[in-house]
Amino acid sequence: MTENGQEFEDHVVIVGWGEVSRNVTQRLRTSGREVAIITEEERHLGAIEEEFSESEVRAIHRHLTDYESFSAVNIENCFRIFVNLPSDKESLVAIFNLKKRYDDLEFVVVLSNRELEKTFETAGVSYVISPESVASKLVTSSLYEPDVARFEVDLLAGSGEGGCDVQQDRDTEEGGCDVQQYRVTKDSPFAGTTFGKALERLKDELTCTPLGVAKRLQDGSYDVQTVPKKSLEIGEDDYLLVIAAADDEADLQKLFGVHEGLRGSDE
Repeated sequence: MTENGQEFEDHVVIVGWGEVSRNVTQRLRTSGREVAIITEEERHLGAIEEEFSESEVRAIHRHLTDYESFSAVNIENCFRIFVNLPSDKESLVAIFNLKKRYDDLEFVVVLSNRELEKTFETAGVSYVISPESVASKLVTSSLYEPDVARFEVDLLAGSGEGGCDVQQDRDTEEGGCDVQQYRVTKDSPFAGTTFGKALERLKDELTCTPLGVAKRLQDGSYDVQTVPKKSLEIGEDDYLLVIAAADDEADLQKLFGVHEGLRGSDE
């Protein structure tokens, strides 16, 4: 990667390093996503460079108040920014300052105190992950939506806490947002298109956001790719994992032509 960071585009920028950031980086690399890491601790650079190839993951040492210097990792053209700092206060200050400069970018944050979710949403965070037990929901997902369950297990493993919850930047009276999966049939408008096209259509038409794709393999099993590249092609019998509000479910089923969940039946 060049010094000005121009070789990376549509990548994920991680602000702050630790075990959560490390787990997220591993998953992003498994999905083929390039990652740039900004850390205030120079001692982290050696460990990052030893574990990850510089062609896939680049780490830089910067003071976290020197926001202009973040252009070194081409932050202006990244896919999302993941903020994972030692305290909620530090994360909030960083997000406020970054939003002033990069208002069109989406932010993800890990919180210690779930009571601050609304504060971070007001600050412009698209996704908030906070410690919360989701055991019963995870069991249900394992039975009904196995690819969603794998996705949530990844988040649980990365949180280092007792659990996590993913929310979009809005709430609904029907109970908020949830991760769902829909099978792509041969007649689906998403069959043969790309993840980027699906992302644009779902966000524009239904205010839903795709989070990943479960790709069907030759042996019939599925490979869950979280936050894949926009160029990833979606094929017949793949599954799209989306975060959506409860009141969008009927429209999603109509659009996909199947019910939510494992091997959704045609309507």
